[in-house]
Amino acid sequence: PSPPPPPPPPWLPPPLSPYFHPLAFLTLYSGLLNLLIGVLFKLRRGCSLLMKDPLTGSIPPLSYLLWFPFHAPTWLYTYLHTALGETHGVNVADEVLEGFWVGGRYAGRIAAAQRPPETWQVTVDLTSEFPEACIENTVNYVNSPVWDGTPPSVSEVERCALAISEGWSGSLARRK
Repeated sequence: PSPPPPPPPPWLPPPLSPYFHPLAFLTLYSGLLNLLIGVLFKLRRGCSLLMKDPLTGSIPPLSYLLWFPFHAPTWLYTYLHTALGETHGVNVADEVLEGFWVGGRYAGRIAAAQRPPETWQVTVDLTSEFPEACIENTVNYVNSPVWDGTPPSVSEVERCALAISEGWSGSLARRK
């Protein structure tokens, strides 16, 4: 007869039964959740699943608790990607036209040398998975949540463009 298998490491939780282990549940949950989000991504639906508040841009702790297998790698990847970009001289945001800035999740960390405004007239937030970091410094916040890499609908683009147009023209008028 073959020798018995070695005992599991002490840090590993005990199995619930000989056929099911807690880590198996976590792996199954993570896989199914990310499969669901992948399907919703392809359908361009379901951003509200992450519970982002459309008025404040905040995400409740319950979302992070329920959907941690999605949030954790998303946050980690975005942080590492931004940090790597910064080491290669990539700005977290750039002024593409006078008074018109484009940035990502970490746009709140714009270098002072770029001379960002103290107050943003309009912040258009196209994320569903991240809270808005610039909400404290913005006059008009517009949330149009989409899955990363998918475009908003035509009506959402129009709504965002109207907010930008009104905020930008008002900002330019105040500077003159």
